[in-house]
Amino acid sequence: MAPYIWQIIIGIIALAGGLGLGLLIRRKIDKQLVQNAQSRAESILKEAEQESRNTRKEAELEAKDIRLKAKTETDREVAEKQKELQAVEKRLQVKEDNLEKRIN
Repeated sequence: MAPYIWQIIIGIIALAGGLGLGLLIRRKIDKQLVQNAQSRAESILKEAEQESRNTRKEAELEAKDIRLKAKTETDREVAEKQKELQAVEKRLQVKEDNLEKRIN
């Protein structure tokens, strides 16, 4: 019976060693998974920040473009109105001159 006891003891020791080794391996795997998840989270965060900066820059450029177009259109309208006003002033001046000629 003694050989069976040694076999049982060796089996128990092997089982305990296997469980201990399994736990160590599992902890190592878990640690690696956590590190990978943290690394991926940091990468996603950096990508999101960069995308946010790019979107902001695009919006700023679009706003500048809209302001420039509005200013250009306003300047064009002002120039057109000034031309119209000058034409009206010229017609009035001609009428005044004609009236003065008639009076004299």
